[in-house]
Amino acid sequence: MTLTSNTSLSADVEAAAVPVSSANDSAIDAAAAGDFHLGSQEEAPPPAPPLQVQIEMNSEEQRRLHHHEEQQPADLDDIESPSSASDTTNVEVTAAQFQFYDDEAAATDGGENDVTFSTTSTAAASSSSAVARASVSFHPKHLDDDDDEAAPSNPRTLIRRQSSKFATYALKVDPNQGDRAAEIKLCNFSRPHMRAFHFAWWCYHVAFLMWFAISPLLGEVQKSLDLTTEQIWTSSITAVSSTIIMRFILGPFCDKYGPRLPMGVVLMMSAIPTGMIGLVNTATGLAVIRFFIGVGGSTFVMAQYWTTRMFTKEWAGTANATVGGWGNLGGGVTQILVGSILFPLLKNAYGGGDEGATKAWRTACVVPSAIGIITAICVVKFTDDSPTGNYSKMKKTNVMADVSMAKSFRHGALDVNTWLMFVQYACCFGVEITMNNAAALYFREAFGLSTESAAAVASIFGWMNLFARGTGGFISDKANARRGMNGRLWWQTICLLLEGFLVIVFAYCSSLG
Repeated sequence: MTLTSNTSLSADVEAAAVPVSSANDSAIDAAAAGDFHLGSQEEAPPPAPPLQVQIEMNSEEQRRLHHHEEQQPADLDDIESPSSASDTTNVEVTAAQFQFYDDEAAATDGGENDVTFSTTSTAAASSSSAVARASVSFHPKHLDDDDDEAAPSNPRTLIRRQSSKFATYALKVDPNQGDRAAEIKLCNFSRPHMRAFHFAWWCYHVAFLMWFAISPLLGEVQKSLDLTTEQIWTSSITAVSSTIIMRFILGPFCDKYGPRLPMGVVLMMSAIPTGMIGLVNTATGLAVIRFFIGVGGSTFVMAQYWTTRMFTKEWAGTANATVGGWGNLGGGVTQILVGSILFPLLKNAYGGGDEGATKAWRTACVVPSAIGIITAICVVKFTDDSPTGNYSKMKKTNVMADVSMAKSFRHGALDVNTWLMFVQYACCFGVEITMNNAAALYFREAFGLSTESAAAVASIFGWMNLFARGTGGFISDKANARRGMNGRLWWQTICLLLEGFLVIVFAYCSSLG
Protein backbone atom coordinates (compact mmCIF):
# COMPACT_ATOMS: atom_id res chain seq x y z
CA MET A 1 0.00 0.00 0.00
CA THR A 2 2.62 2.52 -1.15
CA LEU A 3 1.28 6.04 -1.46
CA THR A 4 2.82 7.85 -4.44
CA SER A 5 2.02 10.78 -6.65
CA ASN A 6 0.95 8.39 -9.38
CA THR A 7 -1.60 6.30 -7.49
CA SER A 8 -4.95 6.69 -5.82
CA LEU A 9 -5.67 5.03 -2.53
CA SER A 10 -8.89 3.44 -1.38
CA ALA A 11 -8.79 1.80 2.02
CA ASP A 12 -10.25 -1.65 2.59
CA VAL A 13 -8.74 -2.17 6.01
CA GLU A 14 -9.50 -2.30 9.70
CA ALA A 15 -8.28 1.05 11.06
CA ALA A 16 -8.24 2.84 14.37
CA ALA A 17 -8.69 6.56 14.76
CA VAL A 18 -7.71 8.74 17.68
CA PRO A 19 -8.34 12.50 17.69
CA VAL A 20 -5.05 14.34 18.04
CA SER A 21 -5.74 18.01 17.39
CA SER A 22 -8.01 20.47 15.69
CA ALA A 23 -7.11 21.33 12.08
CA ASN A 24 -8.20 23.06 8.95
CA ASP A 25 -11.31 21.22 7.75
CA SER A 26 -11.02 22.41 4.18
CA ALA A 27 -8.35 19.95 2.96
CA ILE A 28 -5.61 17.51 3.83
CA ASP A 29 -2.65 19.79 3.30
CA ALA A 30 0.90 18.83 2.60
CA ALA A 31 1.98 19.36 6.18
CA ALA A 32 -0.55 16.91 7.52
CA ALA A 33 0.25 14.40 4.82
CA GLY A 34 3.87 14.66 5.85
CA ASP A 35 3.04 12.83 9.10
CA PHE A 36 2.57 9.59 7.14
CA HIS A 37 5.35 7.04 6.98
CA LEU A 38 5.24 6.05 3.31
CA GLY A 39 7.42 2.95 3.22
CA SER A 40 9.92 3.21 0.37
CA GLN A 41 8.39 6.48 -0.85
CA GLU A 42 11.04 9.19 -1.02
CA GLU A 43 8.86 12.01 -2.22
CA ALA A 44 6.05 13.52 -0.17
CA PRO A 45 2.64 13.23 -1.85
CA PRO A 46 0.94 16.33 -3.23
CA PRO A 47 -2.13 17.80 -1.47
CA ALA A 48 -5.31 15.74 -1.55
CA PRO A 49 -8.95 16.77 -1.23
CA PRO A 50 -10.81 16.40 2.07
CA LEU A 51 -11.23 12.90 3.47
CA GLN A 52 -14.87 11.89 3.15
CA VAL A 53 -15.95 9.80 6.13
CA GLN A 54 -19.29 8.04 5.99
CA ILE A 55 -20.71 7.33 9.43
CA GLU A 56 -23.80 5.43 10.52
CA MET A 57 -25.90 7.47 12.93
CA ASN A 58 -29.47 7.57 14.06
CA SER A 59 -31.57 10.72 13.78
CA GLU A 60 -30.68 11.98 17.28
CA GLU A 61 -26.98 11.56 16.61
CA GLN A 62 -27.32 13.44 13.32
CA ARG A 63 -29.16 16.25 15.07
CA ARG A 64 -26.37 16.59 17.61
CA LEU A 65 -23.72 16.55 14.90
CA HIS A 66 -25.46 19.22 12.81
CA HIS A 67 -25.87 21.40 15.90
CA HIS A 68 -22.19 20.98 16.63
CA GLU A 69 -21.22 21.90 13.06
CA GLU A 70 -22.87 25.27 13.52
CA GLN A 71 -20.50 25.98 16.39
CA GLN A 72 -17.20 24.49 15.21
CA PRO A 73 -15.67 22.04 12.70
CA ALA A 74 -17.02 18.50 12.94
CA ASP A 75 -15.15 16.19 15.26
CA LEU A 76 -15.99 12.50 15.63
CA ASP A 77 -15.78 12.86 19.42
CA ASP A 78 -19.34 14.18 19.20
CA ILE A 79 -20.73 11.12 17.46
CA GLU A 80 -22.32 8.38 19.55
CA SER A 81 -22.04 4.66 18.81
CA PRO A 82 -24.25 3.62 15.89
CA SER A 83 -27.64 2.25 16.82
CA SER A 84 -29.52 -0.55 15.13
CA ALA A 85 -31.85 1.82 13.28
CA SER A 86 -29.42 4.19 11.58
CA ASP A 87 -29.07 6.43 8.59
CA THR A 88 -25.91 7.66 6.94
CA THR A 89 -24.27 11.05 6.99
CA ASN A 90 -20.97 12.40 5.67
CA VAL A 91 -18.38 14.33 7.62
CA GLU A 92 -15.22 15.95 6.31
CA VAL A 93 -12.14 15.44 8.46
CA THR A 94 -8.45 16.05 7.90
CA ALA A 95 -5.43 13.88 8.42
CA ALA A 96 -4.32 16.07 11.28
CA GLN A 97 -7.55 15.37 13.15
CA PHE A 98 -7.33 11.58 13.12
CA GLN A 99 -4.65 8.95 13.09
CA PHE A 100 -5.20 5.81 11.01
CA TYR A 101 -3.26 2.66 11.75
CA ASP A 102 -3.29 0.17 8.88
CA ASP A 103 -2.51 -3.00 10.81
CA GLU A 104 -4.15 -5.24 8.20
CA ALA A 105 -1.87 -3.93 5.45
CA ALA A 106 1.14 -4.30 7.73
CA ALA A 107 0.21 -7.93 8.36
CA THR A 108 -0.10 -8.73 4.65
CA ASP A 109 2.88 -6.93 3.22
CA GLY A 110 5.32 -7.31 6.11
CA GLY A 111 4.98 -3.71 7.17
CA GLU A 112 7.08 -2.36 4.30
CA ASN A 113 4.28 -0.25 2.89
CA ASP A 114 2.25 0.37 6.00
CA VAL A 115 0.60 3.71 6.53
CA THR A 116 1.02 5.09 10.05
CA PHE A 117 1.34 8.33 11.90
CA SER A 118 4.30 9.51 13.89
CA THR A 119 2.65 8.90 17.27
CA THR A 120 1.49 5.64 18.79
CA SER A 121 -1.90 4.39 17.66
CA THR A 122 -4.29 1.80 19.11
CA ALA A 123 -4.56 -1.60 17.39
CA ALA A 124 -7.94 -1.79 15.72
CA ALA A 125 -8.52 -5.52 16.00
CA SER A 126 -8.07 -5.61 19.77
CA SER A 127 -10.83 -7.52 21.53
CA SER A 128 -10.40 -5.20 24.50
CA SER A 129 -11.12 -2.03 22.56
CA ALA A 130 -11.37 0.98 24.80
CA VAL A 131 -13.58 3.03 22.57
CA ALA A 132 -16.92 2.88 20.83
CA ARG A 133 -16.93 2.01 17.14
CA ALA A 134 -18.72 3.47 14.15
CA SER A 135 -18.90 1.90 10.70
CA VAL A 136 -17.28 4.23 8.16
CA SER A 137 -15.74 4.18 4.70
CA PHE A 138 -13.30 6.61 3.18
CA HIS A 139 -11.79 7.25 -0.29
CA PRO A 140 -8.64 9.39 -0.50
CA LYS A 141 -8.68 10.05 -4.27
CA HIS A 142 -7.30 12.41 -6.91
CA LEU A 143 -3.71 12.33 -5.74
CA ASP A 144 -2.67 12.80 -9.36
CA ASP A 145 -4.71 13.78 -12.40
CA ASP A 146 -2.87 11.24 -14.55
CA ASP A 147 -4.04 8.32 -12.41
CA ASP A 148 -7.02 6.48 -13.77
CA GLU A 149 -7.12 3.63 -11.28
CA ALA A 150 -10.57 3.25 -9.74
CA ALA A 151 -11.10 2.71 -6.06
CA PRO A 152 -12.78 -0.45 -4.74
CA SER A 153 -16.56 -0.20 -4.77
CA ASN A 154 -17.14 -1.22 -1.13
CA PRO A 155 -14.26 0.00 1.02
CA ARG A 156 -14.68 -0.47 4.74
CA THR A 157 -12.98 0.53 7.94
CA LEU A 158 -13.70 1.02 11.61
CA ILE A 159 -13.07 4.29 13.35
CA ARG A 160 -12.75 4.31 17.10
CA ARG A 161 -13.93 7.34 18.92
CA GLN A 162 -11.70 8.42 21.79
CA SER A 163 -14.59 8.52 24.26
CA SER A 164 -12.96 6.34 26.89
CA LYS A 165 -10.42 7.35 29.51
CA PHE A 166 -8.77 3.93 29.10
CA ALA A 167 -6.35 3.06 26.30
CA THR A 168 -7.00 -0.67 26.72
CA TYR A 169 -9.11 -3.05 28.79
CA ALA A 170 -8.02 -6.15 30.66
CA LEU A 171 -11.24 -7.96 29.72
CA LYS A 172 -12.90 -8.72 26.41
CA VAL A 173 -15.56 -6.10 25.74
CA ASP A 174 -18.52 -5.69 23.43
CA PRO A 175 -18.42 -2.30 21.65
CA ASN A 176 -22.07 -2.76 20.65
CA GLN A 177 -23.02 -2.79 24.34
CA GLY A 178 -21.11 0.31 25.41
CA ASP A 179 -17.78 -1.49 25.96
CA ARG A 180 -19.32 -3.70 28.63
CA ALA A 181 -17.20 -6.69 29.61
CA ALA A 182 -17.99 -10.00 27.94
CA GLU A 183 -16.29 -12.09 30.62
CA ILE A 184 -15.61 -12.18 34.37
CA LYS A 185 -12.12 -12.73 35.80
CA LEU A 186 -12.49 -13.01 39.56
CA CYS A 187 -8.75 -12.72 40.27
CA ASN A 188 -8.43 -9.55 38.21
CA PHE A 189 -8.76 -6.14 39.91
CA SER A 190 -8.02 -3.83 36.97
CA ARG A 191 -10.06 -0.78 36.07
CA PRO A 192 -12.74 -0.28 35.09
CA HIS A 193 -14.74 -3.54 34.91
CA MET A 194 -13.30 -5.83 37.57
CA ARG A 195 -12.38 -2.96 39.87
CA ALA A 196 -16.03 -1.94 39.84
CA PHE A 197 -17.12 -5.58 40.30
CA HIS A 198 -15.02 -6.08 43.42
CA PHE A 199 -15.83 -2.69 44.91
CA ALA A 200 -19.53 -3.29 44.26
CA TRP A 201 -19.70 -6.50 46.27
CA TRP A 202 -17.30 -5.24 48.94
CA CYS A 203 -19.25 -2.01 49.50
CA TYR A 204 -22.48 -3.95 49.81
CA HIS A 205 -20.73 -6.41 52.11
CA VAL A 206 -19.50 -3.60 54.34
CA ALA A 207 -22.99 -2.12 54.37
CA PHE A 208 -24.27 -5.42 55.78
CA LEU A 209 -21.45 -5.46 58.34
CA MET A 210 -22.73 -2.14 59.67
CA TRP A 211 -26.44 -2.74 59.10
CA PHE A 212 -26.57 -5.87 61.25
CA ALA A 213 -23.57 -5.27 63.51
CA ILE A 214 -25.81 -4.79 66.54
CA SER A 215 -28.13 -7.70 65.70
CA PRO A 216 -26.14 -10.48 67.44
CA LEU A 217 -25.90 -8.24 70.52
CA LEU A 218 -29.58 -7.32 70.80
CA GLY A 219 -29.99 -9.73 73.70
CA GLU A 220 -27.31 -7.84 75.61
CA VAL A 221 -28.83 -4.51 74.60
CA GLN A 222 -32.27 -5.64 75.79
CA LYS A 223 -30.86 -6.73 79.13
CA SER A 224 -28.70 -3.64 79.62
CA LEU A 225 -31.40 -1.09 78.72
CA ASP A 226 -34.29 -3.11 80.19
CA LEU A 227 -36.22 -3.17 76.93
CA THR A 228 -39.18 -5.32 75.92
CA THR A 229 -39.15 -7.71 72.98
CA GLU A 230 -41.59 -5.42 71.17
CA GLN A 231 -39.19 -2.50 71.53
CA ILE A 232 -36.35 -4.57 70.12
CA TRP A 233 -38.52 -5.57 67.14
CA THR A 234 -39.51 -1.95 66.58
CA SER A 235 -35.85 -1.02 66.20
CA SER A 236 -35.41 -3.83 63.68
CA ILE A 237 -38.39 -2.56 61.69
CA THR A 238 -37.00 0.96 61.53
CA ALA A 239 -33.65 -0.41 60.37
CA VAL A 240 -35.40 -1.94 57.36
CA SER A 241 -37.84 0.88 56.61
CA SER A 242 -35.09 3.43 55.91
CA THR A 243 -33.63 1.07 53.32
CA ILE A 244 -36.93 0.87 51.47
CA ILE A 245 -37.19 4.65 51.27
CA MET A 246 -33.60 5.14 50.12
CA ARG A 247 -33.81 2.47 47.44
CA PHE A 248 -36.63 4.36 45.77
CA ILE A 249 -34.57 7.54 45.79
CA LEU A 250 -31.18 6.19 44.76
CA GLY A 251 -32.23 4.64 41.44
CA PRO A 252 -32.68 8.04 39.76
CA PHE A 253 -29.54 9.30 41.52
CA CYS A 254 -27.53 6.54 39.83
CA ASP A 255 -28.99 7.46 36.46
CA LYS A 256 -27.88 11.04 36.92
CA TYR A 257 -24.61 10.82 38.88
CA GLY A 258 -23.47 7.23 38.33
CA PRO A 259 -23.02 4.61 41.08
CA ARG A 260 -19.65 5.68 42.50
CA LEU A 261 -20.54 8.91 44.32
CA PRO A 262 -23.90 7.70 45.76
CA MET A 263 -22.14 4.57 47.01
CA GLY A 264 -19.53 6.58 48.89
CA VAL A 265 -22.06 9.00 50.35
CA VAL A 266 -24.46 6.30 51.55
CA LEU A 267 -21.67 4.26 53.16
CA MET A 268 -20.53 7.33 55.06
CA MET A 269 -24.10 8.13 56.12
CA SER A 270 -24.40 4.62 57.57
CA ALA A 271 -20.93 4.40 59.10
CA ILE A 272 -21.29 7.43 61.36
CA PRO A 273 -24.41 6.27 63.27
CA THR A 274 -22.99 2.73 63.42
CA GLY A 275 -20.05 4.01 65.41
CA MET A 276 -22.39 6.03 67.65
CA ILE A 277 -24.80 3.25 68.59
CA GLY A 278 -22.96 2.75 71.87
CA LEU A 279 -24.34 6.12 73.04
CA VAL A 280 -27.94 4.80 73.04
CA ASN A 281 -29.77 4.67 76.38
CA THR A 282 -33.46 4.37 75.44
CA ALA A 283 -35.73 2.35 73.16
CA THR A 284 -36.47 5.46 71.09
CA GLY A 285 -32.79 6.22 70.69
CA LEU A 286 -32.16 2.65 69.54
CA ALA A 287 -34.95 2.81 66.96
CA VAL A 288 -33.81 6.19 65.60
CA ILE A 289 -30.14 5.35 65.28
CA ARG A 290 -30.90 1.99 63.64
CA PHE A 291 -33.10 3.86 61.16
CA PHE A 292 -30.08 5.87 59.99
CA ILE A 293 -27.79 2.83 60.03
CA GLY A 294 -30.30 1.06 57.78
CA VAL A 295 -29.65 3.58 55.02
CA GLY A 296 -26.60 1.45 54.23
CA GLY A 297 -28.81 -1.35 52.96
CA SER A 298 -29.66 0.78 49.94
CA THR A 299 -26.11 0.30 48.62
CA PHE A 300 -27.66 -2.68 46.86
CA VAL A 301 -29.05 -0.25 44.27
CA MET A 302 -25.61 1.08 43.35
CA ALA A 303 -24.06 -2.40 43.41
CA GLN A 304 -26.59 -3.81 40.93
CA TYR A 305 -26.59 -0.69 38.77
CA TRP A 306 -22.80 -0.82 38.63
CA THR A 307 -22.48 -4.42 37.48
CA THR A 308 -25.26 -3.96 34.93
CA ARG A 309 -23.35 -0.95 33.60
CA MET A 310 -20.08 -2.88 33.42
CA PHE A 311 -21.09 -6.29 32.03
CA THR A 312 -22.96 -7.42 28.93
CA LYS A 313 -26.48 -8.77 29.15
CA GLU A 314 -25.10 -12.28 28.65
CA TRP A 315 -23.08 -11.92 31.87
CA ALA A 316 -25.26 -9.51 33.83
CA GLY A 317 -27.15 -12.22 35.72
CA THR A 318 -23.99 -13.91 36.96
CA ALA A 319 -22.30 -10.60 37.81
CA ASN A 320 -25.34 -9.17 39.60
CA ALA A 321 -26.00 -12.35 41.57
CA THR A 322 -22.38 -12.79 42.62
CA VAL A 323 -22.07 -9.18 43.73
CA GLY A 324 -25.39 -9.37 45.57
CA GLY A 325 -24.55 -12.70 47.16
CA TRP A 326 -21.08 -11.76 48.35
CA GLY A 327 -22.55 -8.52 49.64
CA ASN A 328 -25.30 -10.32 51.56
CA LEU A 329 -22.57 -12.53 52.96
CA GLY A 330 -21.75 -9.58 55.20
CA GLY A 331 -24.88 -10.41 57.17
CA GLY A 332 -23.30 -13.70 58.17
CA VAL A 333 -19.79 -12.34 58.63
CA THR A 334 -20.96 -9.63 61.02
CA GLN A 335 -22.60 -12.25 63.24
CA ILE A 336 -19.20 -13.93 63.62
CA LEU A 337 -17.09 -10.77 63.67
CA VAL A 338 -19.14 -8.79 66.17
CA GLY A 339 -21.02 -11.49 68.07
CA SER A 340 -18.47 -14.30 68.32
CA ILE A 341 -15.13 -12.45 68.12
CA LEU A 342 -15.27 -8.77 69.10
CA PHE A 343 -17.89 -9.09 71.85
CA PRO A 344 -16.12 -11.80 73.93
CA LEU A 345 -12.73 -10.14 73.42
CA LEU A 346 -14.00 -6.75 74.56
CA LYS A 347 -16.03 -8.28 77.37
CA ASN A 348 -12.91 -9.90 78.81
CA ALA A 349 -10.91 -6.74 78.24
CA TYR A 350 -13.46 -4.77 80.27
CA GLY A 351 -13.29 -7.23 83.17
CA GLY A 352 -16.20 -9.52 82.36
CA GLY A 353 -19.56 -9.70 84.09
CA ASP A 354 -22.60 -7.60 83.26
CA GLU A 355 -20.60 -4.36 83.33
CA GLY A 356 -18.03 -5.76 80.92
CA ALA A 357 -20.78 -7.03 78.61
CA THR A 358 -22.44 -3.61 78.57
CA LYS A 359 -19.20 -1.83 77.68
CA ALA A 360 -18.47 -4.48 75.08
CA TRP A 361 -21.68 -4.03 73.07
CA ARG A 362 -21.32 -0.26 73.28
CA THR A 363 -17.88 -0.31 71.62
CA ALA A 364 -17.97 -3.38 69.35
CA CYS A 365 -19.66 -1.56 66.48
CA VAL A 366 -16.81 0.93 66.16
CA VAL A 367 -14.87 -1.63 64.10
CA PRO A 368 -17.42 -2.08 61.29
CA SER A 369 -17.96 1.69 61.36
CA ALA A 370 -14.25 2.32 60.70
CA ILE A 371 -14.28 -0.20 57.85
CA GLY A 372 -17.26 1.62 56.36
CA ILE A 373 -15.57 5.03 56.46
CA ILE A 374 -12.39 3.75 54.81
CA THR A 375 -14.40 1.96 52.10
CA ALA A 376 -16.48 5.07 51.40
CA ILE A 377 -13.36 7.11 50.71
CA CYS A 378 -11.73 4.43 48.56
CA VAL A 379 -14.76 3.78 46.37
CA VAL A 380 -14.91 7.43 45.32
CA LYS A 381 -11.19 7.72 44.73
CA PHE A 382 -10.27 4.46 43.00
CA THR A 383 -13.23 3.41 40.82
CA ASP A 384 -15.15 4.45 37.69
CA ASP A 385 -18.85 4.85 36.95
CA SER A 386 -18.80 3.12 33.57
CA PRO A 387 -16.49 1.39 31.10
CA THR A 388 -15.67 4.71 29.48
CA GLY A 389 -15.16 6.79 32.62
CA ASN A 390 -17.03 8.85 35.20
CA TYR A 391 -20.39 10.43 34.48
CA SER A 392 -19.29 13.93 35.50
CA LYS A 393 -16.40 13.99 33.02
CA MET A 394 -18.45 12.37 30.26
CA LYS A 395 -21.13 15.04 30.59
CA LYS A 396 -18.58 17.84 30.48
CA THR A 397 -17.18 16.46 27.23
CA ASN A 398 -20.66 15.81 25.78
CA VAL A 399 -20.05 12.08 25.55
CA MET A 400 -23.30 11.47 27.44
CA ALA A 401 -26.40 13.57 27.97
CA ASP A 402 -27.65 14.72 31.34
CA VAL A 403 -30.56 12.81 32.86
CA SER A 404 -33.62 14.10 34.69
CA MET A 405 -34.07 12.26 37.99
CA ALA A 406 -37.80 12.96 38.00
CA LYS A 407 -38.20 11.53 34.51
CA SER A 408 -36.12 8.49 35.44
CA PHE A 409 -38.19 7.83 38.57
CA ARG A 410 -41.45 8.29 36.70
CA HIS A 411 -40.36 5.89 33.99
CA GLY A 412 -39.59 3.16 36.54
CA ALA A 413 -42.61 3.79 38.77
CA LEU A 414 -45.09 3.55 35.91
CA ASP A 415 -43.78 0.21 34.72
CA VAL A 416 -45.97 -2.61 36.09
CA ASN A 417 -42.98 -4.97 36.02
CA THR A 418 -41.33 -2.81 38.67
CA TRP A 419 -44.10 -3.56 41.13
CA LEU A 420 -44.25 -7.24 40.28
CA MET A 421 -40.55 -7.50 41.06
CA PHE A 422 -41.12 -5.40 44.17
CA VAL A 423 -43.49 -8.02 45.60
CA GLN A 424 -41.27 -10.95 44.67
CA TYR A 425 -38.17 -9.30 46.10
CA ALA A 426 -40.01 -8.55 49.34
CA CYS A 427 -40.79 -12.25 49.65
CA CYS A 428 -37.19 -13.39 49.24
CA PHE A 429 -34.91 -10.61 50.50
CA GLY A 430 -37.48 -9.62 53.11
CA VAL A 431 -37.18 -13.08 54.64
CA GLU A 432 -33.39 -12.87 54.57
CA ILE A 433 -33.08 -9.58 56.43
CA THR A 434 -35.65 -10.77 58.96
CA MET A 435 -33.38 -13.72 59.66
CA ASN A 436 -30.33 -11.45 59.90
CA ASN A 437 -32.16 -9.22 62.37
CA ALA A 438 -33.76 -11.86 64.57
CA ALA A 439 -31.90 -15.15 64.25
CA ALA A 440 -29.30 -14.61 66.98
CA LEU A 441 -31.91 -13.37 69.46
CA TYR A 442 -34.21 -16.26 68.52
CA PHE A 443 -31.53 -18.93 69.03
CA ARG A 444 -30.55 -17.32 72.34
CA GLU A 445 -34.10 -17.35 73.68
CA ALA A 446 -35.46 -20.56 72.10
CA PHE A 447 -32.44 -22.81 72.64
CA GLY A 448 -30.68 -21.15 75.59
CA LEU A 449 -27.46 -20.41 73.72
CA SER A 450 -24.89 -17.84 74.79
CA THR A 451 -24.57 -14.62 72.81
CA GLU A 452 -21.40 -15.90 71.14
CA SER A 453 -22.88 -19.30 70.20
CA ALA A 454 -26.19 -17.87 69.01
CA ALA A 455 -24.33 -15.45 66.73
CA ALA A 456 -22.28 -18.28 65.23
CA VAL A 457 -25.40 -20.36 64.45
CA ALA A 458 -27.23 -17.33 63.03
CA SER A 459 -24.33 -16.60 60.69
CA ILE A 460 -25.15 -19.75 58.70
CA PHE A 461 -28.00 -17.93 56.95
CA GLY A 462 -25.62 -15.27 55.68
CA TRP A 463 -22.86 -17.69 54.68
CA MET A 464 -25.24 -19.38 52.25
CA ASN A 465 -24.85 -16.32 50.03
CA LEU A 466 -21.24 -17.29 49.36
CA PHE A 467 -22.47 -19.66 46.65
CA ALA A 468 -26.29 -19.70 46.58
CA ARG A 469 -26.93 -16.31 45.01
CA GLY A 470 -24.14 -16.59 42.46
CA THR A 471 -25.39 -20.04 41.46
CA GLY A 472 -28.89 -18.64 41.06
CA GLY A 473 -27.64 -15.91 38.74
CA PHE A 474 -25.64 -18.38 36.69
CA ILE A 475 -28.67 -20.63 36.22
CA SER A 476 -30.76 -17.58 35.38
CA ASP A 477 -28.31 -16.63 32.60
CA LYS A 478 -28.49 -20.15 31.21
CA ALA A 479 -32.29 -20.14 31.36
CA ASN A 480 -32.33 -16.79 29.60
CA ALA A 481 -30.06 -18.13 26.85
CA ARG A 482 -32.47 -21.00 26.20
CA ARG A 483 -35.90 -19.43 26.77
CA GLY A 484 -35.36 -15.70 27.13
CA MET A 485 -36.95 -13.75 29.97
CA ASN A 486 -39.48 -16.54 30.53
CA GLY A 487 -36.58 -18.75 31.52
CA ARG A 488 -35.48 -16.27 34.18
CA LEU A 489 -39.03 -15.92 35.51
CA TRP A 490 -39.57 -19.67 35.78
CA TRP A 491 -36.31 -20.08 37.69
CA GLN A 492 -37.27 -17.26 40.05
CA THR A 493 -40.68 -18.83 40.65
CA ILE A 494 -39.09 -22.17 41.52
CA CYS A 495 -36.71 -20.50 43.99
CA LEU A 496 -39.55 -18.61 45.70
CA LEU A 497 -41.63 -21.76 46.10
CA LEU A 498 -38.65 -23.64 47.53
CA GLU A 499 -37.90 -20.82 49.96
CA GLY A 500 -41.49 -20.69 51.22
CA PHE A 501 -41.48 -24.44 51.82
CA LEU A 502 -38.23 -24.34 53.79
CA VAL A 503 -39.39 -21.42 55.94
CA ILE A 504 -42.40 -23.52 57.02
CA VAL A 505 -40.08 -26.44 57.80
CA PHE A 506 -37.82 -24.15 59.86
CA ALA A 507 -40.77 -22.91 61.91
CA TYR A 508 -41.48 -26.46 63.10
CA CYS A 509 -37.87 -27.35 64.01
CA SER A 510 -37.55 -28.09 67.73
CA SER A 511 -33.80 -28.70 67.92
CA LEU A 512 -30.57 -27.56 66.31
CA GLY A 513 -29.50 -31.12 65.46
